Amino acid sequence: MSLDSNTNDILALLEGFTLDNPDDIARQITDSFRKRRVEKNITRQRIAELSGVPLSTVARFEQKGLIALESLIKLAM
Repeated sequence: MSLDSNTNDILALLEGFTLDNPDDIARQITDSFRKRRVEKNITRQRIAELSGVPLSTVARFEQKGLIALESLIKLAM
């Protein structure tokens, strides 16, 4: 995969977001994550167990939009 292809993939992830400011983007990501988790009837505890991300990190992410990139990737996987 070329650098241009990787850049296009990354930019495609952001297409649905209005790039007004970082806080708005973080809120959209966290709202989407929480909505999908609830729709699948998965508790925060279970998503923490499945991903290896501490429960406190999952809660902080959903409540404040704060998360390390590595933890976000683990949740996405």
